[in-house]
Amino acid sequence: MKLGEMLLNKGLITDRQLDEALKIQVRDKTLLGKILVSENYINKLRLQKIMAEKLGLEFVDLTKTRPDTKLVSLNKKQDYFNLEIIPFSFKNGVYTLAVTETNDDVKNWALANYPGSQVNFVITTSFDVLWTLQSIFAANDDDNARFALVKNSPWYSANDLFGRKSGLFIAMIMSQIIMVLILMPVISFAVIGIILNLACYATVTYKLAIFVLGKFKKNNTKFILRNKYTDLVDEKLPVYSVLVPLFKEDKSVVRLIRSLQELDYPKSALDIKLVVEADDEITINAIKAASPPQYMEIIKVPYSLPQTKPKACNYALNYVRGDFITIYDAEDAPDNMQLKKALAAFKKADSTTACVQAKLNYYNAEKNILTKWFALEYATWFEVIIKGLEGIKSPIPLGGTSNHIKTSVLKDIGGWDAFNVTEDADLGIRLAQHNFKTAVINSTTMEEAPCKLWPWVKQRTRWLKGFMQTYFVHMRQPKLLLKKTGVLGFATLQFFIGVPVLIYFLTPLWILLSMYYPVPKFLINLAVFNFSYAILAHMIMSYSAQQNLYGNNESRIFTSTPLAAILTIPIYGALNIIAAWRAMYQLIFQPHYWDKTEHAVSE
Repeated sequence: MKLGEMLLNKGLITDRQLDEALKIQVRDKTLLGKILVSENYINKLRLQKIMAEKLGLEFVDLTKTRPDTKLVSLNKKQDYFNLEIIPFSFKNGVYTLAVTETNDDVKNWALANYPGSQVNFVITTSFDVLWTLQSIFAANDDDNARFALVKNSPWYSANDLFGRKSGLFIAMIMSQIIMVLILMPVISFAVIGIILNLACYATVTYKLAIFVLGKFKKNNTKFILRNKYTDLVDEKLPVYSVLVPLFKEDKSVVRLIRSLQELDYPKSALDIKLVVEADDEITINAIKAASPPQYMEIIKVPYSLPQTKPKACNYALNYVRGDFITIYDAEDAPDNMQLKKALAAFKKADSTTACVQAKLNYYNAEKNILTKWFALEYATWFEVIIKGLEGIKSPIPLGGTSNHIKTSVLKDIGGWDAFNVTEDADLGIRLAQHNFKTAVINSTTMEEAPCKLWPWVKQRTRWLKGFMQTYFVHMRQPKLLLKKTGVLGFATLQFFIGVPVLIYFLTPLWILLSMYYPVPKFLINLAVFNFSYAILAHMIMSYSAQQNLYGNNESRIFTSTPLAAILTIPIYGALNIIAAWRAMYQLIFQPHYWDKTEHAVSE
């Protein structure tokens, strides 16, 4: 008897549910059982018990009856996961394997790994396999999550950012700078002023040039919006993995799960991992209370340092099934067609395109002046500048979420850097260092902006600290960076990652010195010019980027032009100085500390 008929006869599904599942099976070209589970027509445990009955095999619950772990080999871990197999027992010369199905791949693997031996099967669930693998290999997976990149490509990791020799060299340079400041304050003041002004002028000019390119660059993904993805309709869509790192996010869980359920993608091909810290009971209980659909699985990350988002994602990377992977944060509300848009973009691009970045902005943009500033900053970056960077084939410092990556490439280059607190920006540069490109798609994920000053400062501290980590990591080999990314790519790292932090850091020093020592007239004139130029440029970019949002309902965040926010944008820029000095302190004393952003504050 067929599986569908058995379930129907036992009253476990209805005629309507079976008909719907069969229609979906024709469309998605996948197994009926997966569809019934992913559509929540039947519980995974109950389905597998019926599967065992159908095959005439015993069913085992691995959460209650532990397998013999002496039979489990670390070298075969990936096979266990891919084929959903767990060695269960060895008695009287007979090996028993717990499996979710007995297809040819499973039987052939058993023959190859236990030649000349009798092998029996018992049926379990995919959840049991995942749970067992996590419990057995937790220590190994955690070690890989933290140190895989450090071991394989230490020059790309922020673990030991400066090293002993570099640290001594930097300490020596800093001591000499301090000595010069004390002994020759006037000359020091002049030098700082010249450096600051040149850095400011060069940075603003480069950003303005990229902005203009992005403003007039034709969007490569317009074709997607016209044809409504008809080029994907007749294809079996690949499994798509979504990682959602969560830490103390009990208030966000219900809204998050609702947003993820709205993704327009075959549920049987969705592999969503809710990644939580093992000791974060408040979030785990909130997830269980929300009863997420069965294609969403909890991954529990064991406690270890650094306790960072990239480390958690690396841990979950061991258990993803998708050909493509993306990350969403707890407060994210992505465009429900985003996964299909990303696939269409990958299909159009050449093989060197390993990443697709969607746009980000804020659903609480109009809450107060701070959120308006933040939204204008995001609009400038995601609506315009990254298109300019794409146009010049520059590395693109990625956003923290909604970057879609080929899983095989991500694993090959070592995953995320667990020790970098802006792992997204770092990954964008590292992809370019490995000769991969990033494309931009016309799809927006809405997030929640910090609406109070101190949470904003904490978040910006982490970003600027991560920018410094990213800058120092990729400037370890400047000649190689220049060769891999070209002159413009090299300039992007300088003027979008490195120099802005330097400007924020030096500005108060220059102002402080100017209060005590004579100010050369040419420096005053130069500073006034650069200050005026920077204000004008940023106001123009903010206004122009904001105008981009109109006529695009998906990205519209303002009901009217936020003129007051645009005119006061320099105040917002000045706030970065506070965060920069705090970031410098943390870089020295708490380099891998993750300043968590509180979510679910705005409605």
